[in-house]
Amino acid sequence: MNEIVSFSKEIEFNNMLNKITSISIEHTLTASDSSVKGDLIVSGSYIQTIASQVETPFSYKIPVNIEIDSKYDLSSLVVDIDDFTYDVIDERILKINVDLLLDKLKLKQKSEEIETLDDDLISVDDLFLEKDDAKKLDIPVSKDEKKEIDDINENLKTAEENCSTNDLKEEPKNESLFSNLSSNNETYSTYSIYIVGEDDSLEKILDKYKISRSQLEEYNDLSNFSKGTKLIIPSINE
Repeated sequence: MNEIVSFSKEIEFNNMLNKITSISIEHTLTASDSSVKGDLIVSGSYIQTIASQVETPFSYKIPVNIEIDSKYDLSSLVVDIDDFTYDVIDERILKINVDLLLDKLKLKQKSEEIETLDDDLISVDDLFLEKDDAKKLDIPVSKDEKKEIDDINENLKTAEENCSTNDLKEEPKNESLFSNLSSNNETYSTYSIYIVGEDDSLEKILDKYKISRSQLEEYNDLSNFSKGTKLIIPSINE
């Protein structure tokens, strides 16, 4: 986004001021953590009286300090002069009007938001944490995502207990993300979860992980394929 900041300033000359013959404006404004600071430099030449033919040079620095709300990220901010006008309002006063352009002004992201990336791949081993051998995940999660991961962990634990008692024919009452895992001799030894991104397509994911659509359908319902969908990706044990 961009914003225009407008302001006026009166410059008092030491000598008589009849006419501005040339004028220009530059700036040294830079962005810090929460403000834009620097100088506007107005320079040029003028004549003191109607009868005078002598042009007198001038240059003035005008300090500028613009406070910016802390909700904005200024790391990419570009500051420029969008418009500039002036008026000689009496024999010693020059009034300038400046529009400053603050370009590429961005809102800071909330810390609880998760940005879905192409390689947002979470291993099942990381999701299922044993009580006596727990490890922290270096992945930021929101409250809703944490609850969903906790539900997956619980379903994995139940599936593991069923495997140990050879009671795999009975389907769990509550269907989970891993309810499609077969109890037969598996070709796959590990599984990963892939979070579908905005630019993802099914063909792109199949090509990325070198599996067929039928193999992916054995573990996922692809009828509701959309951004944010979590897919079980089987990894072939070579």
